[in-house]
Amino acid sequence: MQSSVRRDEEELTECSSSLESRKRSLLSSEAVAAKINNLLLMCNFHSFKIKVSETDSGGYFIIRNNGDKADIETLSEGERNFITFLYFLQILDDEGTKDTKSFVVIDDPISSLDSDVMFTVSMLIRDLIEKVYKGTHENVAQILIMTHNTRFHNEVCYRYNGRYPQEYHFYRIIKKSPEPNSVEFYGQVNSIRTSYQELWDQVAIASREEFANHPWLANTMRRIIESFFSTLGGELNLYEIDSNMSYEEKIVHNSLIAWSHSGSHTIMDNDSINLQSHNNEKWLRAFRIIFEKTGNISHYEVMMRNANQFIANII
Repeated sequence: MQSSVRRDEEELTECSSSLESRKRSLLSSEAVAAKINNLLLMCNFHSFKIKVSETDSGGYFIIRNNGDKADIETLSEGERNFITFLYFLQILDDEGTKDTKSFVVIDDPISSLDSDVMFTVSMLIRDLIEKVYKGTHENVAQILIMTHNTRFHNEVCYRYNGRYPQEYHFYRIIKKSPEPNSVEFYGQVNSIRTSYQELWDQVAIASREEFANHPWLANTMRRIIESFFSTLGGELNLYEIDSNMSYEEKIVHNSLIAWSHSGSHTIMDNDSINLQSHNNEKWLRAFRIIFEKTGNISHYEVMMRNANQFIANII
C-alpha cells in the first residue's frame, strides 16, 4: 500500500513538474509571439500574424485575420524572410540558450524586403550589435554580418562616423573571376561608401590640393550638383539657381556649370586642355558658393566634414 502511494506521489510530482515546464514554455512562447506580431504591425503587415501552437510545445503557426491558418506558400518571399528574421532574433534572446554564448552569422537579411522594412531590420541589427559590443547580450558573444547591399550596410553602420572602436572589424570580399576571391581587411575603418559619398570624397581630395590639377573634378562636381539640385531638388536648369548671387558670383557660377559640363561631356580638345591646365581653386570656391547662396550650406559642410574624416582615416 505504501509503495503504491509513493509511486502515485512520484507520478504526481513528475506531472506537476511537466505542467510547470509547459506553463513556462507557453508564457515564453506567448511573449515571443506578441513581440513578433507588434513588429509585423509596425511594418504594416496586417494580413497575417503568428499564434502559439497548443499541441506543439514551443511551436507556432501563421493565421490570417479571420483566424484561419495561412499556407506558407501564400506569403511573399519578403514576408517569409521578415517573419523568419524576427523569429531568429527572438531565438537569440530565448532563456533556454542562456548557458551558451553563440557566434551569430547574418547573411543579407533584407532580400526581397521593401525600404520601410529594411530600415526596421537595420535598426534591430544595430541594437543587437550594440548589445554584443557592450557585452550585455546574454547569449551572443560575436556577430558577423555579410551583405552586398550598400544601402543596408550604411544603415547598419551609421552610428559611428569614421573610425570605429577596436572591437569592430571590417572586411571586403573582392571578386577576381576567374581567379579566387580575396578578402581585404580594413580594421576599424568602414571602407564602404555610397556613390554620392564617393563623389564628395573626390571634392575633399581636390580641396586639400586646390592649386593642383585634377582633370576629373569637372565630372565630379557636375554629378553632385545634378544629383542634389536636379534629381532631388527638381531644378531643371542649373544656370537658374543663381538668383541670390552677386553679379560677379553669377559669372563664376555660370562658368562653373559650363566648365563642368564641358569637362565631363566632351572630348578634350585644345581649349579644354587649356582650361584643365589651371588650378581648381576658383571652381572649388564657386562650388561652395552654390550651396551657400541656395541655403544648402549645411549639406555642403556635413558632406565635406564626413569626406575629410574618411580620408583622414584611410591615409
